[in-house]
Amino acid sequence: MAGIYVHIPFCRQKCTYCDFHFSTSRKSDKDMVDAMLIELKQRVSYLKHQGQIETVYFGGGTPSLLSVELLGQLVTKIQELYPLSDKIEFTIEANPDDLTKSKLEQLWELGFNRLSIGIQSFDEEVLNWMNRSHSSKQASNCVGLAQQVGFKNISADLIYGLPSPYNRNWQANLSQLFELSIQHFSAYCLTVEPNTSLWHSVNKGIIKPLAEEHASVQFNQLMDHAADHGFEHYEISNFSLPNLASKHNSNYWNGIPYLGIGPSAHSFNGSTRSWNISNNAQYIAGQISGSPNFDFEKLSHWDLYNEHVMIGLRRSLGINKCEIVDRFGLEYWQHAESALEIHLKQGLINLQNGVATLTQDGKHLADKIASDLFAT
Repeated sequence: MAGIYVHIPFCRQKCTYCDFHFSTSRKSDKDMVDAMLIELKQRVSYLKHQGQIETVYFGGGTPSLLSVELLGQLVTKIQELYPLSDKIEFTIEANPDDLTKSKLEQLWELGFNRLSIGIQSFDEEVLNWMNRSHSSKQASNCVGLAQQVGFKNISADLIYGLPSPYNRNWQANLSQLFELSIQHFSAYCLTVEPNTSLWHSVNKGIIKPLAEEHASVQFNQLMDHAADHGFEHYEISNFSLPNLASKHNSNYWNGIPYLGIGPSAHSFNGSTRSWNISNNAQYIAGQISGSPNFDFEKLSHWDLYNEHVMIGLRRSLGINKCEIVDRFGLEYWQHAESALEIHLKQGLINLQNGVATLTQDGKHLADKIASDLFAT
């Protein structure tokens, strides 16, 4: 089973914290879709030995900004060219202000059966500071509309660890989220990415990032509230009701091949990774001319091991001896086991029957622990 990711590089406006590739100009949306249709056809052989496509994910950017007509062209081309599973997970990312009942009905008819909604916060002042294009009321209302239409697999995004004076009402945000009766959510600690509006504000001293210890308190509250409401913490930033984890992202983390379509999109075939140019005009020109603009890298044995460790420790499944020995060799497990020893003593890792997982305290230090296990 493999997956397809479609990157829609358009947004209504730029969020304060965002460093993803997108444009706020919509002049090229038809040309962009035409170029993506070309890429879908040109790269049909990329996944030909992977069997049926199990997941399709429209991300961005803001895919819900595209007209139903243009989205339909992309969906139809995927259906024509690729063997899709009867049980496919078909996701589209959306902003609340795009999700009218009519739009939701049209998305459902196109075949989308999972929504990932960028709520981020239910606090109106925080949404304004983030430069989000929706209101708190729209965030709540669109979920109800989606449920009326028939969507039974809905995810939402939240952000915590906000700087003062916006660092407030985190538990109220969580309570409001759980009242929506959704099946999945992702919660991310705010990070200051280079060349974003937030980054410039921090550099100028206008805003001071939240201290790590305060963000850690909110992370603990997040984990506790999620567990109280029956959500499984299956990845550091992701929570789901039983059996409703994101198949698409889980396949990424399991090392299953995927094809990325659109500017800045990445692809992975098990040993090499490629990525398209992060420039809309150059991407379109390259596809139309038959000389696509992309780059690639061959992953070394230790690159693959390091990624396996990094991703594995972020997940509730952890990393296990048998899989590492089978894929990479006994010496890699011996290296990992030696590096884990200090974290075991500190209560940051559980190690049982050859499976290493993070404790709740360890989840605060997931990336640091993983880096200690890296091979060079």
